[in-house]
Amino acid sequence: MAAQHEEEVMMSQRDVERTLGRLLTDQGFREEFFLDPAHACLQAGVQLTPHEVEALVRVPRPALARLGARLDDRICRLHIPQSDVSRQEEWGIPAVAPPAGRAAEHRGVPGRGGAAE
Repeated sequence: MAAQHEEEVMMSQRDVERTLGRLLTDQGFREEFFLDPAHACLQAGVQLTPHEVEALVRVPRPALARLGARLDDRICRLHIPQSDVSRQEEWGIPAVAPPAGRAAEHRGVPGRGGAAE
């Protein structure tokens, strides 16, 4: 019985860490999580307890976005706003070419293609 509880705690902690990682590296997931945490977690395949969701929702979204913006682009997911994807589909443009990139978001951040380089 104790081993099962320990395994559940480990799985839950792993899902908290996965969710926190996605909140930092995936702008689309971050936006969806703060709109509908249960749906975002379901889509991401993570199972969080209500108190874990509550704890993560209390993390200030701007703080997550600032930290995420300082991460190397190679470990972050490219985010194409849904409105851009819809517009491309409407115009018959394949959604394979990303927008100008994240460099514009990182002006003044050393090593991120900004003005400080």
